[in-house]
Amino acid sequence: MERPLAERIGAEVNWSAKVQPCWTCDDVPGWAFSAGSYPGALSYFEAALGEPLPGPRMKSRVIILFQDARRSDKFELAAPEEDVRTLGPGRQRYFCLTECAWRALGLDAKLGSETPCWPTTETAPRYLARYLGANHSWSYDGMLAWFLWWLRPADAYITNVAKCCAMGKGEVFRRCARTHLSRELAAFGPDLVVSFTSLVQDRHVLASRTEATVPEDQVVLSLYHPSVRSRQQKTERLVAQVEAQRLGLERLGYDVDDLLSRWAADVAWVG
Repeated sequence: MERPLAERIGAEVNWSAKVQPCWTCDDVPGWAFSAGSYPGALSYFEAALGEPLPGPRMKSRVIILFQDARRSDKFELAAPEEDVRTLGPGRQRYFCLTECAWRALGLDAKLGSETPCWPTTETAPRYLARYLGANHSWSYDGMLAWFLWWLRPADAYITNVAKCCAMGKGEVFRRCARTHLSRELAAFGPDLVVSFTSLVQDRHVLASRTEATVPEDQVVLSLYHPSVRSRQQKTERLVAQVEAQRLGLERLGYDVDDLLSRWAADVAWVG
């Protein structure tokens, strides 16, 4: 069986434990490779959680963007070609709600399940708690499961603007966006981008940063990164972005009032 598109793109574009990292930025003063990342995909979440993303499913193709890779001593990082179902409790895969992330977030105790599973209407707020700041785990993967559940896309691809630890260097971000992110966008063809980095605030910035053609009707939701402390800021930004992109989201088939209603209910539960 052919691998899903998102998995194939990730294998072609991103860093791998078995392949030497990209050295495009080796001549940038002060930069040295210290950490690499590889993408997540909806199919990885479905494998780790043991079932397909619950319906009803939309036709949207969603890219979720973060900023750059970070080193961590809190888990053993699995290679990208490894089956997420075989990692066990001590090994993690970027951008995937593995058993390791599930336990780090305390979702095993909160939901009474030793194995990861998708949110439901009743349990969804617990997945969102990390994003809103109620849980200080290193893992963003419960939050990602919530956003996938909230948007119900046909496919999703999750990646960083810079595939290495960019060390805050703007030239590294610029080169990586032009070299790698532009290829990911072209190959995956998203109609919805959810950005958790201030590096991508709208479709015009995305086009400028990647030097790629971005469709006029592409929807970009620019949200705060999980590290922003203010729950109110995160909540207000999401509502404002969804309202600002209402026509584009409706064109993709979304019921915007339903999206906002589900967001409000889960935020209220988290408190």
